[in-house]
Amino acid sequence: MSCAAAVPSGSEAYAKLYPEKSSDGVLRLGNVVPDFEADSTLGPIKWHDWIDGEWPGRARKWAILFSHPADFTPVCTTEIGRMAIKYKNFEAKGVKVAALSCDKIDDHNTWLKDVVAHCANKVRCWRASNGSPAAAVAAAAAAVAAVTIDFPILADPTREIATLYGMLDPALEDKSEQQGAAQEAEAALGGVVGGGPPMVFIIGPDKKLKLTVNYPASVGRNMDEIERVVDALILSSDKSIATPANWPNNHEEAGMKGWVFLLPTVTKEDADKFFPDHKVCDVPSKIEYLRLTPVDGLDPKPEANATVEAEA
Repeated sequence: MSCAAAVPSGSEAYAKLYPEKSSDGVLRLGNVVPDFEADSTLGPIKWHDWIDGEWPGRARKWAILFSHPADFTPVCTTEIGRMAIKYKNFEAKGVKVAALSCDKIDDHNTWLKDVVAHCANKVRCWRASNGSPAAAVAAAAAAVAAVTIDFPILADPTREIATLYGMLDPALEDKSEQQGAAQEAEAALGGVVGGGPPMVFIIGPDKKLKLTVNYPASVGRNMDEIERVVDALILSSDKSIATPANWPNNHEEAGMKGWVFLLPTVTKEDADKFFPDHKVCDVPSKIEYLRLTPVDGLDPKPEANATVEAEA
């Protein structure tokens, strides 16, 4: 039994603070995400079934859907490339990844050749190896050979998925053809185009939205940060904890680097029973809400907790 399942007031109780359904059609944290069908670079996908699909050795599957305004946009090209480099990390964590763009599959496949060629900015970068063109070309060839796009790129030419997920105003849903010329012009400039702004949706095994981030098309997403929040979300779900700011590089000055908070829903009784190593920070308000515990050894063992001075 996982720690989360064992703690009555833990992550399952905390999840109930977020409603499963939206009363106004706006997708919010805790909502079950909309299902859809789409073509992709790896074949047809029915979204919920794809998340649940057979994946040897992984009983619980998380998913990331990250959207792009259009193919052949400069920032998105680097984002797909960086995700390709990080993809094995996500796969090892039991996280499926899919990208979304408003263009068609043929466009996706053509674009992905550019993505691989430019991946990690190692291609045609003549200064990469002490100014030696020959060495740079050899390094670039090796880098390209090592990179593959192993996750699907979904096609959303009608903008139906973008509208379902709140990336576009529903009033614009049927205007894709009229907007075509303007979108092409904006795509050439890397602007926000008809597929909606770049967004990230992280979805739990229960198909509920756990995190969403909305970026402008001029700011590239950091795949290291996306991996960090995935780790935090999985840890929170599995262990009934919450990660502090800058985790796992938090509370180092207090000698508790990487320690995490107990969820606010965890009662004092459950805290003492299931998190015996937790420490309550002594703060001026004297309210015992800053309860830190080490990540290692989060298994039930009934012992007393301690009190420490708050971090300066």
